[in-house]
Amino acid sequence: MSIMNQRSTVRELDAERRRALVSRGRTLENLGKNLFTRLDFSAFPAEGNNYRRYKQEIADSENSISTIREAVVRIRGLDEEIAVKKQESADREEELAVILTGLGRELLDGNNPAFSAAGRQRKLYLSRKETVEEQLQDLEDSFKGGIFAWLGALIKSAVLRSSLKKCGQDLDRICFETGRTCALLAKDRAGESGFSGETALLIRDALAVLRAQEELREASRLLEGEKRKIEETMGFKGNPSRRIHSLEEQAKKSREELGELYLKMGENAASGNPALAALLTVEDRVFLEEAGRLGESAGEKAKEIEKIQAALSMEKEKNGLAKLERALDERRIKLAENERDMAGINRRIKEARERIEKLQIQTGNSTIDEK
Repeated sequence: MSIMNQRSTVRELDAERRRALVSRGRTLENLGKNLFTRLDFSAFPAEGNNYRRYKQEIADSENSISTIREAVVRIRGLDEEIAVKKQESADREEELAVILTGLGRELLDGNNPAFSAAGRQRKLYLSRKETVEEQLQDLEDSFKGGIFAWLGALIKSAVLRSSLKKCGQDLDRICFETGRTCALLAKDRAGESGFSGETALLIRDALAVLRAQEELREASRLLEGEKRKIEETMGFKGNPSRRIHSLEEQAKKSREELGELYLKMGENAASGNPALAALLTVEDRVFLEEAGRLGESAGEKAKEIEKIQAALSMEKEKNGLAKLERALDERRIKLAENERDMAGINRRIKEARERIEKLQIQTGNSTIDEK
């Protein structure tokens, strides 16, 4: 098997080993969970205290989350109801404005002496409106001449139309205020207005709308009061979603700690604790057998991994040794070459000395420098 295949096998075996250990942990955790339902806490006081604490923390967090979510849903519902009431109130306001304006116009057209001041003011605005309308008509009839004259007339027409619109708004305002005054007087008199005919019908309609508005305002007040009470009770100053997330994290931590407690109890039972042996049921023994099988499987995988890793280490050492031996052989070859080179150099040195000695004899000099 190649090194790459061996490494791939190690990864696969390690993944299988990890899965076996995870499954073993879950099995022992389930075993511990079962045992806690039958556990005598007097024999395991510390475990019993932790068990009750974790369970209570989880229950408290879940209850708080449920309460907050219910409150959030209710607040959203209240917001929708309040929005509907506000829209209905706005619709009633528009309806009332039409009725009161019509009522005021009816009263002023009848020259009711109770509203003589408003009548005089209305006549003033009517006169002004007629004057503006006549001026506008005359201007439109005289739209002729050059471009500059036409532009001047157009600008003047726009000014007159704005003034005409303002007169109409003032007339509607006078009629509206007159109608409102009459309706409020009739309301104070429990609906007895002293009028008849169309005026009485308009007053009746206005009072009906006013009552509807009061009912809408009261309904909105109650809804907003309920919403405010919920927010104060729940402490919704911040983001409810953030509070829910914080509680979920607390519950998650408590569940993890409870799971660790279950696991320790399961491992305690697997180790053969005599205080737990009497509590084991058939289902518990199945868990123990399964945990044992998974533990053995994980152990076997670990041994196989160890063997393969040892083989890989040995292969690595062999490769290192071969490399060192090759390096040593290279050094030996170089050393032999160096020795041959040195021998040749020594031979040439000797030959050079012999030639020098011969030449010295010929010249009568019998000494030679030696190095």
